[in-house]
Amino acid sequence: MKKRNIIKNTLREVNSKFDDVKYNKNLDCFYEDDYLKKSFINLEFVNRENLYASFSNQNALNNELFELVENLYRFVSPSYQLEFNFLYANEFSSKEREKIEDLFRLHFALLIIDKNKKIRRNYLVAIILLIVGALIYIGYGLLEYFNMNFLFQGIFEIFAWVFIWESCDFFFLTNMETKIERLNLIKIYKAKINRSEKND
Repeated sequence: MKKRNIIKNTLREVNSKFDDVKYNKNLDCFYEDDYLKKSFINLEFVNRENLYASFSNQNALNNELFELVENLYRFVSPSYQLEFNFLYANEFSSKEREKIEDLFRLHFALLIIDKNKKIRRNYLVAIILLIVGALIYIGYGLLEYFNMNFLFQGIFEIFAWVFIWESCDFFFLTNMETKIERLNLIKIYKAKINRSEKND
């Protein structure tokens, strides 16, 4: 009983701490507004150092930026609209700000395309596995019909169900997970970007 109370109290404390972070607009990276039903991720662009990926000739943003966004996105309420606040130093021209925002969206556009390919590939694999499973099951049926070796019948039946199960797994479970990931990427891609200037 004591253990259960400790877990309950700890969970209550953790949720309270998270709420303190979640609704604090003065924190650097993330906050939510229940009145507006919006989640905000704040990103600061204060200098060009480490902004662009190495060897990209300033045509790709540093991967650390996207890792931060993905980590913060885990805290976004599913029903809330997502917005980004991009805070720029004065040294960034309007053209460069536009470029940064385009590269930011491009990264997520490419991830969405990749997820689409994965979903199509999963459907193809699922169909192939289903066909193979069905053919093996037909083999099992023939063995049973001709009253062939009991051991082979058992092996054929097990193989058939393994292939059919894997097919179902690809059709429903694996693809469902990939579709949820794609939906999250679409939400990030479509999110509004608000620009503001960092005051020194």
